[in-house]
Order: sequence, then C-alpha cells, then structure tokens
Amino acid sequence: MSTTTHSRDLSLTDRDERLLLALTLRIRLITAGLAARYWETSPQYARRRLRRLQQADLIQVFSVLAHPLLSLEDPVFVWNPEVADPHFGKLRYQLQSRWTKAATSTTVFLATKKAVHIFGGHGGVFSQPFQATHDIHVTALYVRHVLADDGSLSWQSEDALRRQTKHGKTPDAILLNHLQQPVRAIEFGGSYGQERVRAFHRACVHQNLPYELW
Repeated sequence: MSTTTHSRDLSLTDRDERLLLALTLRIRLITAGLAARYWETSPQYARRRLRRLQQADLIQVFSVLAHPLLSLEDPVFVWNPEVADPHFGKLRYQLQSRWTKAATSTTVFLATKKAVHIFGGHGGVFSQPFQATHDIHVTALYVRHVLADDGSLSWQSEDALRRQTKHGKTPDAILLNHLQQPVRAIEFGGSYGQERVRAFHRACVHQNLPYELW
C-alpha cells in the first residue's frame, strides 16, 4: 500500500487518509469495529492502526455510553414524492421498540485539531457525547454507503449542511449527484417520537426531497 502524507514519525497510508478525511468531512466519530468495516480489514489491524494515529495526534479517544449497534439492513421507511405520507404512529413504534439492549461503555475515535488543520473540515472538539449512539449509527450508515456506492453519489454531512444553511432542521446527511444536486436525505431515526418523525417528513416534502429513515 502506498504512503503519502507524513505526520511526526508516522507515514499515512491510503487507508489512514481516507479515514481522516471521513472524520473531518463526513462523520463525527467512529468505533474500531466500524473502522475495520470501512477499511475492509480485520478488527486487530484496525485497533493497531487507530493506536498509531492516536500516537501521531491525529485522532483522539473517548469512552462514552452508547447502545449496541443495530443491524441497519434496510431503512425503516423510504419516501419519494410519488409515495403517500407514512403512518406516523406506526413509524414511532418501529423506531422506539427496537432498543432492547442497555447502553454500555463504548470507545470512539474523533479527529483532532491537528487532523483538521491538515485535511480541513471539522473535529477537535467532542461537543455532544450524549449523542454517541446517534453518531455511531450515522457512521454505520456512512460506511454502508461507501461500501455499496458506485461513486455516483457523494455524502454531505449534517455539520457541512448546517454551515451552509445556518437555520432549520437539517438531515443527518444528503446524497448529492455529480452536479452537486441533492438526490436523497439520510436520517437515523433513533427513538424519535411521532411529532419528530412528522416534522422531518414535512421538511423533506417541502423541499421535494426523497429520504431514507433508518
């Protein structure tokens, strides 16, 4: 594997750079398990490489309380302008009833300010540790997108969207085509209540924007 950027005594591999770009531009955090899936490598390699990136002051490590990762095999609901409005009460039940396991201590990795200085984007501050379960699942959706995508759709994160709009509720991500036009919103529903699901749906309808609710 080729090496490119150097940081302290660590030569960054292509895998390293892809992960650091993701952590500064696409997602807020990652677990070792999801890093292994993203790199398509073993958990042992992922943990070892993450330690090296930490030693190079490119990622930082936190312990948080988070629920175990859901399977996320299919969206809970998919909408486009040709589809009728969902049954919001049914969606609320589907979202809330899937949380059957308690939150446990979980190790997550975030970009450092040094990584942001090198790659741009965001990172360096862990401002919302109470949203760890949500952010881990958004990362899982991003990894799923990367592994399945043919390169025709790019992922724009909630943080990037907020910097652009600065008002209103933004989805967790929007997929853009090669013309940088929004194609589909991606939202992790967590344990949303009925009104929150309805508000998200209305926002997408107002923009005529198809969505996947996970």
